[in-house]
Amino acid sequence: MLAAAADCVQRDGVRKLTMVDVATMSAVAKATLYNHFRTKNDLLAALVESRLVTLGESCADVARERGLQAALEAADAALAGGAALRTVGVDVAPGPSAATVRSPAPAASAAAAASSAACRPR
Repeated sequence: MLAAAADCVQRDGVRKLTMVDVATMSAVAKATLYNHFRTKNDLLAALVESRLVTLGESCADVARERGLQAALEAADAALAGGAALRTVGVDVAPGPSAATVRSPAPAASAAAAASSAACRPR
């Protein structure tokens, strides 16, 4: 369901994301989706969390293979560019609000690849 949600966000943006679209793309009943996620915000929070977990796991791999300094630099680069979150329609920006929800950039697929590559061993 999270993969389907990510696809829907990339296709339509956060504002146009609907639980019906996610359920349809996931090939599950709407009730099943709502059993897992009470609201669209709950679904988006789970999606952001899954992206951050993936980033953390990738950086842990880098730390084991190339050291902690390399892992920290890779994580910093991925987060500074916002690539880890941009794929789910969240733009990381400095200021009073740590994150603002917006429609994803057309280059969201490239951002996802950059996020993944940033913490992968070279």
